Amino acid sequence: MSGYRASDQFDGALTFGNNAIVVKGEGAVLEVGQEVEAEIAF
Repeated sequence: MSGYRASDQFDGALTFGNNAIVVKGEGAVLEVGQEVEAEIAF
């Protein structure tokens, strides 16, 4: 598993990601440091 999920950005540590569904704001440009809001539900 470490070969599949290893991340060079984190010295080979295992990393996992999540997908997101955009419900509004599609096409908006985000900038570094910009505040954003997210509702997370599992």
